[in-house]
Amino acid sequence: SIEDAHRPNDLSLLERFARTTLILGTVAIANSRVETTDEIAGRLGDALGHIDAHRLIAAPDCGLALLGRDLAWRKLANLCRAARAVGGSGPA
Repeated sequence: SIEDAHRPNDLSLLERFARTTLILGTVAIANSRVETTDEIAGRLGDALGHIDAHRLIAAPDCGLALLGRDLAWRKLANLCRAARAVGGSGPA
C-alpha cells in the first residue's frame, strides 16, 4: 500500500513492483475536502503510465474512521467513480 493523496509520490517508483499488485491511496483522510472524481481519475491515470491496470487498486490513504460517515461516503463514492472512469471494475 502506498499513501499518495496527502503527499504525492514520484509514480515511477511503481515500476519497481513489476509482479506486485499495489494499493494506491488517492483520497486523503486527514482533511475534509472531498476530492473530485476528475482529480482522483487524473492521479490514477498517471499511475497507469507506470503499472498495469490489473495490478492497481485504488483506495483511500488509510482508514476513514476519523471522518464523519457522510464525508467518508462522499469520498468513497468519488473514488469508485474515478476508478470506473479509468477503466477499473468494482462496486457500482
